[in-house]
Amino acid sequence: MTVEGTKFKVEPKKVAESGVYFITGEIRTAAQVLAGTDPREDILRSNVEINKIKVVVTNKNSFMYTGIFYKDDFVVDLDGEIIVKGTDLEGLPEKGMMHGPIQEG
Repeated sequence: MTVEGTKFKVEPKKVAESGVYFITGEIRTAAQVLAGTDPREDILRSNVEINKIKVVVTNKNSFMYTGIFYKDDFVVDLDGEIIVKGTDLEGLPEKGMMHGPIQEG
C-alpha cells in the first residue's frame, strides 16, 4: 500500500473466525433425513446414519448444497437476519469434527 508516496507493507492478520452463513438454508435433523424417501438422497441418508450426523443444512439459493451444520454456523434470511444459530441447537459438532461430542456409557 502507498500513502502519500510512502510504501507500506501491510500484513494480513486473523482477527476472528466465524462459521458459515447459509442464506435461506433449510435445517433438517437426522430423523427428518432418515425418514425421507427421495432416491436422490440415498447416499445422504447413509452418510447421516453411518457418521451419526445430527443436523444437515440444504442451501438452494445458487446451487443445491447439503452438508453438516456445525455449532458456529448460521442460517440467515434474504435481509441478513439470523434465523437459526448452530449454538441454539443441541449437540452440534465443532468445525472439523464429523459429529458432536461422544457420550460415554
